[in-house]
Amino acid sequence: MEVKKTYYKKKNINKKKRDLKWLNVESIPSNLMDFLELNFKHKYILLNRMSGMTLQEVGEIEGITRERVRQIESKIISILPTFNDVEKVKRIVLDYDITEKEFTEYIRQPISLFRFIRLADKSKVDRKPFEQYLLYMNKVAPQTITKKLGERNKFINHNNDVVSLDVNSVIDEILFCNRKEYTVDKLQQDMERFFSKYDYSAEKKISNRALSGRLSKRENVIHSVKGKFRYYKYDVEELMEYVTNLNDLFNVSDGIYGIRYFFELDPDLMRLLDIKNEAELANVLKKIGYKYFGRLNDIVRQSQVYIGNIQNDKKSKDKFYKDILLQFDGEPLKVVVNYLYNNFYLHKGSTLAYLSKKFASFIYEKNIVLNVPLPQNADFYIKAMKVVCEPIYNFEQVKKKLNKINQNVILSPQLIDRLGYYDRGNTIIKKKYSNQDEAFRALWLVNDYIFTDSIKDFHSRSADFKAYQFELSHDLIRIDYNRYMTIKKFEKSGFVKNDILAFIDEVVSFSKSDMFYTWQYLLNQGFTSGFVEETCFDSLFYERLIFTSPLVRTIQANSYIFINTDNCDVENPTLIKFIEYELGTNPKDIDDFIDELNLKYGLVITKSKVIEKLKQSSYVYSSEMRKVYPNKQMMYQEIYKI
Repeated sequence: MEVKKTYYKKKNINKKKRDLKWLNVESIPSNLMDFLELNFKHKYILLNRMSGMTLQEVGEIEGITRERVRQIESKIISILPTFNDVEKVKRIVLDYDITEKEFTEYIRQPISLFRFIRLADKSKVDRKPFEQYLLYMNKVAPQTITKKLGERNKFINHNNDVVSLDVNSVIDEILFCNRKEYTVDKLQQDMERFFSKYDYSAEKKISNRALSGRLSKRENVIHSVKGKFRYYKYDVEELMEYVTNLNDLFNVSDGIYGIRYFFELDPDLMRLLDIKNEAELANVLKKIGYKYFGRLNDIVRQSQVYIGNIQNDKKSKDKFYKDILLQFDGEPLKVVVNYLYNNFYLHKGSTLAYLSKKFASFIYEKNIVLNVPLPQNADFYIKAMKVVCEPIYNFEQVKKKLNKINQNVILSPQLIDRLGYYDRGNTIIKKKYSNQDEAFRALWLVNDYIFTDSIKDFHSRSADFKAYQFELSHDLIRIDYNRYMTIKKFEKSGFVKNDILAFIDEVVSFSKSDMFYTWQYLLNQGFTSGFVEETCFDSLFYERLIFTSPLVRTIQANSYIFINTDNCDVENPTLIKFIEYELGTNPKDIDDFIDELNLKYGLVITKSKVIEKLKQSSYVYSSEMRKVYPNKQMMYQEIYKI
C-alpha cells in the first residue's frame, strides 16, 4: 500500500513539472490576478478569450484553427489550480445573472475574475436575478432595486424573492397579501392595478375563463361557494400529513351526509387546516384525492357526501332513504326530514322534495305509511334477545344481528321498542339507560379492557368522543395502540385515580423550566417516579396519561411532544414552532441537527420532514451547504463571504 502511495505521489509531481514546463513558468501563484501578470505561454489566447472574443476571432489573430484555440484554452484551464481570489467570488458569478458592470460596481473586484470564471464554466444553467443577491446583502436601497427590477419586468414578492412580472406570480402576490375572499372579476381589477403600478403594459389582460383555469391549478388557492376563492397556505404535500385526522371524520355510519356535518365535527382540525367553511373542506378533500379516504366515496356539488357502503348511485341512495323511512313508519314526513337534517345535515328543502318524488308510494297525507309487520315467530324474539343485549348499539349493528336470524326482518321503531330499546339518532339504547353516557359506561367500564376496534365499530363520532372523555377522566386508560384498561381493572391492581394525578403533577413540576419535552426526554433528564416503577408499562401508557392533563398541550409526531403552557406564548404550537425553537439563532448542519433532535427527544423526525416544514418558516435550508439558517441574509453572508 505504501509503495502504491509513493508511486502516485511521484506521478503527480512529474505531471506538475510537465505542466509548468508547458506554460513556461517556474510556479503558479495562489491568486489569478498574480498569475495573469506572468508571461506564460499562450497568455494572449487566454486573455482574448476572457475578453469575449470567439474561437474563430482568436484563431485568425494567432494564425491557427478555432479547434486548436479551443484545445489550448482547455489545456490552460485544466492545468491551473484553485485560485483564492476566484473562489471568493465564484459562487456569485455562477449563481446569479450578473453583468460585468454590476460585478465591478457592487462586488468591487477585478473584471478579470468575472471573465475567467465565466470562461472556465461551460454549464448553461438558469441563474437567479442578481437583484436577489443585492436584496439579501443590503447592498442597495430597496427602492433602487425595485426600479431596476421593473425595468426587467420583475418584482420582489411577499417571500422577498425576485420573480417574473407574469400572471401567475401576480396572482400569488395579490392573494397572499390580501387574505380575503375574491371573485374572478375582483381579482381582474386588482391585477390590472398591480401591472399599472409597475408600468408594465406588455401583459395583456386574460379572459375570466382563462383566469379561472389558472386558479383551478394553483395549489395555494382554495375555492368556496359562489365562485369565491382565497389564498391557502397548505399545499397537497403538507395536507397529506393530516390524512389520518381527516379520515377520522368519516368514522360514521354508512349514509349520505351534508358536508357541513363533517365541517362541524372537529372545529380544532378545521382551524388547524385553515378551513373556513364546508365548501372549502370539500375542496381540500378533492385536492388531496378521495382515494386516500377509505370510507369516503364521493362528494356531489360540494354538498352531499357518500360514506361507507352508500355509493353515489340510484340503488345505494334508494336503500339509504328507504332504510330511514322504515324507522319512521306511521310518522309525519316532516319528522323524517328533521331527522335527516339533525343527524346527517341534509338540506330540509332538498330532502323533502326528493322523498316526496322518489317515495311517493310510501307517503299518504304527508305521513309515512309502510305497514311494516313485526315478526310473528316467538322463537325469533328469544334468539333476538340473546344477541341484542348490550346497553347500546348503532343502528347497523342491530340490523346485521337480526338479519342473521331472519334476513327479511325490518328494524322498525315498533321492533326496536319490542326488543326493549329506544332510538336516539344513529344509536339504539336499552330502555334502562336514560342517555348515551349511562349506556357507554355500562358497556365499557364494567370490563377490564376495551379494544379500540370495538369503539371504531360504532362508526360514530359520539362513541369516539365518549371514549375520549372517559380517557380524560381516567375511567379509561390507554395502555397500548389497541387497548384501553378500565379504571376498574387498574384499581384491582392497587391503584386509584389520585395516583395518576400525582404522577402528572410530578411530570409538570419536573418539566416546569422546559418549553417542550417528551417522555424520553424526561427519562434522559433523570426523571424518576415510584408510580412508573410500580406500573412498568410501555411509553405510550405514560404519554397518554400526561396527554390528559389540562396544563399540557401536545404536538403529535411519532411520539407525543408536550408543551409547557406556562413557558409558551403561542396558543397552538405546531411542529414547525418546535423545530424553530430547537434550531435557535445560529446556522446548523442539517444532519447534525436532526441527529441531536431525535436523540434528545426520542423522536424519529426525518430530514425530508424538517426541510418540508422549513418551507413554512423564516428559516432557510441550503442544500449546497447542507445547513439551516435563521434567515436568507445569514445564509448569503456565509455562502458568499461578503
